[in-house]
Amino acid sequence: MDPVSRARRSLRLAIFAIVALGAAYFAQGGGMNPNSRYDLTRAIVVHHGFAIDAYQRNTVDKAFRGEHFYSDKAPGLSFAAVPVFAVERAFVKTKAAEAPATFELHALTFLVVGLASAGAAVLLLGLLESLGFGVVASSVTVLAWTLGTNAFGYATLFMAHQLAAALLVATFALARAAPAAPAARQRALLALSGHAAAWAAISEFPVAPLGVLAFAHALHAVGPRRVWPFVLGTLPPFALLAFFNARCFGSPFALGYSNLADERFRKVIEGGVMGFSTPKLDALSQLLVGEARGLLPLSPFLLLALPGFVVLVRERARRPVALASAGVCLYGLLLFSSYPLWHGGAAMGPRYLVPMLPFAMPLVAAALDRLGALSTRARVVGVAVAGALVAASIAICTMTVSVMPELLDVRYPTPPIAELGAIDMQRPLRDFVVPMFVRGRLGEKGFGRDGRIGFSSLAPGHERDAMNLGELVGLRGLASLLPLLLAWAALGVIAARAARAVRAGEPDAQLPR
Repeated sequence: MDPVSRARRSLRLAIFAIVALGAAYFAQGGGMNPNSRYDLTRAIVVHHGFAIDAYQRNTVDKAFRGEHFYSDKAPGLSFAAVPVFAVERAFVKTKAAEAPATFELHALTFLVVGLASAGAAVLLLGLLESLGFGVVASSVTVLAWTLGTNAFGYATLFMAHQLAAALLVATFALARAAPAAPAARQRALLALSGHAAAWAAISEFPVAPLGVLAFAHALHAVGPRRVWPFVLGTLPPFALLAFFNARCFGSPFALGYSNLADERFRKVIEGGVMGFSTPKLDALSQLLVGEARGLLPLSPFLLLALPGFVVLVRERARRPVALASAGVCLYGLLLFSSYPLWHGGAAMGPRYLVPMLPFAMPLVAAALDRLGALSTRARVVGVAVAGALVAASIAICTMTVSVMPELLDVRYPTPPIAELGAIDMQRPLRDFVVPMFVRGRLGEKGFGRDGRIGFSSLAPGHERDAMNLGELVGLRGLASLLPLLLAWAALGVIAARAARAVRAGEPDAQLPR
């Protein structure tokens, strides 16, 4: 193996390890949404069926039909976790009626969602490089996505948002690699791409149109006569979903959301199509800049997508990338600004937009890559500004994941610590996350028997619902993050050295990229 290939492999391994370690380090416990998905996995493995009757008291997120309770969620994540849970259950026994134990659920989350997120980071790095972006810009962009957005938080939770994002990255990475591959390999890549697109769709229904976009890309790249493996690859996940719907809700096309057990949630989706109607300007602005659920307050580096779009749209060869990336982001913003529960309840930022975030990354990479073509003074200023935005995003998201990644959306007159005063969760970052973090009050999430989330400080018997791995070796407060930060620093050095080696070996290494 030549030096550049070794450096490239080291870079990918370092990035994989950075992302995987971040996902593994935080055990977040359960909740209504994670419990519902986990209950379906347990029902399949333990009871060999889809009914969650034995566990249904631990969640409000459930459907009811024919005297049985079912998970109301898209089942893709639950299905993906079945083989992992079957192996895990051989080592950990759980009583049927219990809420999930923190580390039992954490292990499942890491093995299914966390590792998928780390794998997607490596695939996105390759995808960005294949689009012509420099290795440094691509690497920084990938780390900004995985650690500097709410993708970080949802890689630590047994929810399907980040799994769907990872599958979509795999969909497009595989579809892009297919045209240049030999015939047999091309067919395999297209089939896997279609399979990943369909599995993303059965994990988070709103991302289904993005699979159509991937199909259109594959169709354009290989032609109508050779695109059939993509279509064939979609069939197993969709057949599994149809079988699940028919057994649980009476029709292959019936969904759990049409059979909700909770009357309040039923009323939410009665209007429009499953609750979606027309975009609302206020919700749209809140999704972008709102203090409670806005993208930009949580991840200010996403501002770089704007100049990145301008850069790409001016290049004829990469203009389709700019338009597709911006189109997917706009689709997500408009779709969820039309949903009554656009804020996502207890959430870290706009959680419904997590699967769309990878599509903003080519725009960010374009802005970062462009810095190398600027004059010396402009480049210094640009690097300083971009570096500050990326560093601030990673710091904000790391603090949020450390303290409580599912921020409540109500005002609490009784705070978890008296000196904070009443907590207004409309300003969760400055009024809750930062004050709690600087006081070393981490792992504040707790949840009750029905999965409702609260503060562990105020819930007797729930002090250990959320924790980090540093606490297991006796570290407390901010000191409990030291092992993670030291490991990240070491891996960051390895990644930086590898990126420099890769750049030095590129044909255009004389250009400042």
